[in-house]
Amino acid sequence: MFTAAHVKRHIARLQEGQIFTSREFLSYGTRAAIDQALYRLVKSGYIRRLARGVFIVPQAGARSPTPLEVAAAKARAFAKHIFQHGAEAGKMLGILAEGNREITYSTNGPSSSFRYGNIVIHFKRSAPRKIACGDTAVGLVIRALWHIGKRGHTSALSRAASSGLGRTERGELRQHAGLMPQWMSRSWLAQWTKPRNEGWNKRQGKDERKSWSQR
Repeated sequence: MFTAAHVKRHIARLQEGQIFTSREFLSYGTRAAIDQALYRLVKSGYIRRLARGVFIVPQAGARSPTPLEVAAAKARAFAKHIFQHGAEAGKMLGILAEGNREITYSTNGPSSSFRYGNIVIHFKRSAPRKIACGDTAVGLVIRALWHIGKRGHTSALSRAASSGLGRTERGELRQHAGLMPQWMSRSWLAQWTKPRNEGWNKRQGKDERKSWSQR
């Protein structure tokens, strides 16, 4: 009774449409007591269950939460962060025709999966270097190319992936070259140095022709 009262009081302070998780109530009693209290509130219609351990305060006429919103709440409950998976990043950048068949996010926590309605959502553990830049434009480029891998990578793919980056973002890409595998950083280095070398060669050739014409 003590646990149920505290759980309901906690939920009453939340806004309509707000997503929450069962882990928020762990200080109110045993896990079994908390689960029982939440089960009764779901049954009565006071709250709605979205996924295992994830709930929402109902709001009349509101849309259902997106898979990303549910996944983000699930991740926060376990102190995880989620990011666009490399396959989805590649699709967003236009260098891959398709993303993952099922919704998949990269995470800094253990790999896991859960069901949201008829959808299965996957969390796939990623190396810290792959997610260090988060879901910034630079982070998406790095993760997309990393997903494609060394065998599938070409200079044309690198150029296509980075075509939407501005000057500042290209500078950030250079700064984060140390995060990339060697094959990727070498590809960028070749692109960054090629124009400079070509320009130097052109200037050198022009100076030589001028020198010869003056003789």
